Amino acid sequence: MLLLKHMKILSVWISVFFAGVMLVALVPQVFAATTNVSITSTGFLPESITIKAGDTVVWTNNDTTDHTATDDQLTWDTDVIAPTTTGSQLFATAGSFTYSDTIDPTLTGTITVSAAAGTTTATPTPTPATTKGGTPTTPVSGTAETTIGLLIAGTLLLGGGFFARRFA
Repeated sequence: MLLLKHMKILSVWISVFFAGVMLVALVPQVFAATTNVSITSTGFLPESITIKAGDTVVWTNNDTTDHTATDDQLTWDTDVIAPTTTGSQLFATAGSFTYSDTIDPTLTGTITVSAAAGTTTATPTPTPATTKGGTPTTPVSGTAETTIGLLIAGTLLLGGGFFARRFA
């Protein structure tokens, strides 16, 4: 009987632990943001933006001709963004990035990426997430699958803990 009581308590603590792990894994994704930039014949609007590490910038081509958004250091590039389509870039680390349109180099912009809360500033190298043919690709592969897996595992463990506590 005493062993059963200890197993019940242990199952509840295990469930709480995994629920906490899930919460820690999901919090950065909940607070990640998307900032939109419009591309027109006269430039990027807004021309300068400030975002946090982990955020994504989405460029929408509102012009009638093709454009790009290409880092001046050539560390990332959206490829060609056709009219009415988008290109995106995830910025994983802090830094300042100047960029331009390789088709019309007179169009320029600046992205300032501040460190996310609880992180340190690293060498400014964004994680590539470019578009091909105007269709945005997923910025970080596996993120959604990992989140869903953690959510399912946490739910099963939490439910199992409550079941064990209720019926044991």
